[in-house]
Amino acid sequence: MNVERNRAAVLRVYEWGFNQGRLDVVDDCIAPGAGHEHALAADEPDLATHVRNVILMLRAAMPDLYVTIEDSVAEGDRVVVRFRTTGTHSGSPLFGVRARGKAVDAAGFHALQFDDKGRAVRDWVMPGVDEIVRQISAA
Repeated sequence: MNVERNRAAVLRVYEWGFNQGRLDVVDDCIAPGAGHEHALAADEPDLATHVRNVILMLRAAMPDLYVTIEDSVAEGDRVVVRFRTTGTHSGSPLFGVRARGKAVDAAGFHALQFDDKGRAVRDWVMPGVDEIVRQISAA
């Protein structure tokens, strides 16, 4: 396994996908049919579809969305990152909450497993959704 290649793939998805809105990076970095372990993705067929949908949803709700990787650890076929999502909820509704210009600053964790081609084949994520909803719902 090439742990640095795997780590670079994760960083590209966050930087190019989430921060720049480039959805093409998803197919470059995630294997077709990759599985995902995420309660919010139960109706999505695979990890790539889920990631594209989350990028589109977050960028529509927070046009100034920025995700920072604060830590990353790579070993064998796994990469784990601790990330921070920031932005202003000034766009479309998010998790059923209409935009009111609330600032978002929430931490999350993402673990991914990679194949021998350097593409994610499975993930586990705790994205900080509860904290985001709390912040955008506050009076």
